[in-house]
Amino acid sequence: MTELPSFAVPRFGYADPDKRSLWKWLLGGGIVFAIFLMWQCGSLLNQGRSLSNSAVDEFHARLNQGDYDAIYSIADDDFRRATNHVDFVKLMETVHTKLGEAVSANLQNISFNSTASRTFFTAHYNSSFLQGSALETFIWSKTRNGVRLYRYHIQSDVFTAK
Repeated sequence: MTELPSFAVPRFGYADPDKRSLWKWLLGGGIVFAIFLMWQCGSLLNQGRSLSNSAVDEFHARLNQGDYDAIYSIADDDFRRATNHVDFVKLMETVHTKLGEAVSANLQNISFNSTASRTFFTAHYNSSFLQGSALETFIWSKTRNGVRLYRYHIQSDVFTAK
């Protein structure tokens, strides 16, 4: 009797058990890493929101008290290099004179930008003052102890009204 030749049975779509387990570990590791990144970003946004709200409250309290020198002195070094002290005080006096005391500030959105050496939060607030409302933009530089004012911009119809 003649022996029939044997053929290997094809394994359609099946990898060796070692390769399947490697893919599972890689996929699982990738998912864990993605979750970690999302958690870090969410954590940074929550931290930024909290730090920004506290700093804006302090900024407005000092604005209401007319303590413009304190706002300037605790601002970031780059802010003080870019902004003349006298001009800043004039701006704050104008804001306080035309808008009055700050009543409330509602955070509209916040974003962050990290460099190798620093992290910045950009926060936009719709703020209410006794004599009008304004859109304030604060850029904060994150430090070990909180945030410091890096840039400030304010827009209001009160400034353009005659």
